[in-house]
Amino acid sequence: MKTLLLILMSIGLFVSGTAQARDVKANASFSGTEHPTMIDTNGDMIYASTGLFEVQGAHGRTVTHSFTEFTDFMWYGEPGCDVRALLVLQDFVEIHKDGSMVFFRATDGYACVDLTTGDVNGASSGIVIDGTGKYEGASGTWEMTFKPYTLPSGLNAITGSITGTIELP
Repeated sequence: MKTLLLILMSIGLFVSGTAQARDVKANASFSGTEHPTMIDTNGDMIYASTGLFEVQGAHGRTVTHSFTEFTDFMWYGEPGCDVRALLVLQDFVEIHKDGSMVFFRATDGYACVDLTTGDVNGASSGIVIDGTGKYEGASGTWEMTFKPYTLPSGLNAITGSITGTIELP
């Protein structure tokens, strides 16, 4: 009888959803800076950069650190995107006020330059690969758009937005 009661309670928890995973929508805007390193992960002499961003969105205000590398720009010839660089690698870590972190990895991305206007923009997308604290075991997908502004020193100021879903176990 005790076993039957435990089985019924377990089924009740599963059906009620308390034992199921939950999704957290990730909609946020960000701004910050990025600067080059001396790290070249694919040997093409185009160096990766690191970044520090403030993110404001569904999870409140967080800080994000990034590591990004693109290929060199090559002729692309599309309206608004005369030359394009492809994403080689992009990882970032979102750090929450309670110390919990979410780990993101890009699976696709690009940066474009309109040679007529000088406008630069880009996009990337990818997966949530894990987390710590309340995000331990997280998975999910995301998409991001961004616009960099290069300062005379070579420092990039970047703004953008990110949307996606973080799936918690």
